[in-house]
Amino acid sequence: MIRLVYAFNKLPGLSEDEFHDYWLNTHGPLVAKNAELLRVKKYVQFHKIDDPFIEEVRSTRNSLKPYDGVACLWIEDIERSVGEDSPPEELEAEMALFEDEKRFIDIPNSSMFWAQDHVILEGEKREDGPVRKLIWVGRGLPELTIEAFQSHYLNIHAPLCKSYADLIGINRYVQSHTINDPRNAMMQEYRGSKGPYDVFAEFIWDTEKRNSAVATPEGQKAMQEIGVDEGKFIDFTRSAIWLADEHVIL
Repeated sequence: MIRLVYAFNKLPGLSEDEFHDYWLNTHGPLVAKNAELLRVKKYVQFHKIDDPFIEEVRSTRNSLKPYDGVACLWIEDIERSVGEDSPPEELEAEMALFEDEKRFIDIPNSSMFWAQDHVILEGEKREDGPVRKLIWVGRGLPELTIEAFQSHYLNIHAPLCKSYADLIGINRYVQSHTINDPRNAMMQEYRGSKGPYDVFAEFIWDTEKRNSAVATPEGQKAMQEIGVDEGKFIDFTRSAIWLADEHVIL
């Protein structure tokens, strides 16, 4: 399957509680209602959570401010995604969702793009409520092509993180690489939004295990090696990292 990643902030006039409540309890059901018509197989929402440790990381790296939310939708085949040649009922359903987004999302400051999933660590699946995850939208260093950035991330950085996963508490790790497809630019132009990131990633990270690990020489060595390698391919100033609660809607 292919993943549609949609990172966005709330409209300035909404409180955080109003934003999260509307997205989860009004817009979410509207997406689920139209899912079959739009061929959506899975739909999850990531709602931002404040965390002092992650904020310190963001500040140290001079990274972008985190988004208030990320929506992810999966379909079987991008060739069957809704487009201008789709049947009227599909276009009407997509327009209804877009119009509803305008009630709570700051669309010009959002980013939407198609991406291909690469599961690095499968991890445990929970069905008993929201799962807290570390999520990241990233871009490569200016001197790297997107292909070079994604290759380093998948073939060098991922195995490094996986080798230390048990020590530092990473239980699930998925990279979603932005694909080179004209639909990304078409969505940006139609919606009046920002351009795509090069990657989206999600982790289930045991914070207690992480905190215990960084207090040991072995854990410090692991985090240092990971950090050094990140500096070889990530442009931190054009990337954002934060914690979020994942709500599975569909």
